[in-house]
Amino acid sequence: MAPSRAHLRVYYFVFFSALGVYNPFFPTWLEARGITGMRMSTITVLNPILGIVGPLAFGVVADLFGLRGSLLRIAAAGALLPFVALSALALVGRQVTYGALLPLIAVFAFFRGPLVSMADVTALEDPASYGRTRLFGSAGFLASAVVAGFVLSPKDAAALPVAVGLGLSGAFLAARKLPAKAPPRTQSSEDAFSLLLKPDYLVFLLGALLWYASHVSYDLCFSLHARDLGASPSFIGILWAVGVLAEIWLMSAFHQLGSKRSPVELVALGLGAAAIRFSLVSVVRSLPVLLILQPLHALSFALVWTAALEHVRRRAPARVLATGQSLFSVATCLGSATGMLTWGPLYARSGGPAVFSGAAGVAALGSITVAGLAWHARRAGLADPGRVLPAE
Repeated sequence: MAPSRAHLRVYYFVFFSALGVYNPFFPTWLEARGITGMRMSTITVLNPILGIVGPLAFGVVADLFGLRGSLLRIAAAGALLPFVALSALALVGRQVTYGALLPLIAVFAFFRGPLVSMADVTALEDPASYGRTRLFGSAGFLASAVVAGFVLSPKDAAALPVAVGLGLSGAFLAARKLPAKAPPRTQSSEDAFSLLLKPDYLVFLLGALLWYASHVSYDLCFSLHARDLGASPSFIGILWAVGVLAEIWLMSAFHQLGSKRSPVELVALGLGAAAIRFSLVSVVRSLPVLLILQPLHALSFALVWTAALEHVRRRAPARVLATGQSLFSVATCLGSATGMLTWGPLYARSGGPAVFSGAAGVAALGSITVAGLAWHARRAGLADPGRVLPAE
């Protein structure tokens, strides 16, 4: 294995270990600070809103100047600083208020998106091994989510910021080992947003938006819903861990799945599975049954994510791969923002069943949208919807 591939796997592991603390436990940490309802939504929605700007800006710069690892280092440092500040406030006994959190999470949100998108662009330069590299991120998420579920208390103001900060510090150090630049390619600024003029890619981006609008219900409300059903913090960690284990398996096997079906067909399949999953979550009241449902995360998240990035790789010219991937990131961030502004207030008003019933409907709409793209490709006699229109 090439040294850069090994360093990229380390990077994925430590960065996603930070998210393994942040994603499952940040909502309950906010709730313990008295930040609920619309205030919780306005803070958590900063990630997708500013995630629209960050990945796109970094992606265009990456393609124009052929940068990779150097931009990752900048993003990691920018994402780390807010958690250093939050840790310092908590450790000196200062109350972490809504007013203090808002600008700090805004800074984190701007830099968080490129930490994923730029790493994915680097990994996609060796597409055959993408899933087996990206699964190290899922493993890091799994490990930290399980440990955090047992050792972190939402009442401890310092624990979560310190844990997230440690993971982001590791990401910064790992990014220093990655190649600063991509292999040189001919660049044309005219190509940067040409994909936005392609109807097939716009339909694909719409499907991505609907997918994330649906799936962000899981990030924002699943832990709260499980808690309402009587789950302890440690059991919530186990629930997330089982889902991530299924995610790891899918990513390790994706190179086999991807050779049998087109990426767009797999995206439609995963969205259909998300609709079924969230429909079941909305009606289940038994924690053991909820645990049994968690392997569906392999289809509702991992399958959609890996298949969508494979479609981006096939559809975007190599010289603007970072921009093409960033456009996908923008679509998911728009979906995430829409979902967070919807699911947070809906949860506060009506609880988890209403949230996941609504998310199931959005996922079903996304599945129909992407399935229509795949159907159009088959009708046109194209085995691969990634080639509906020439990208070069």
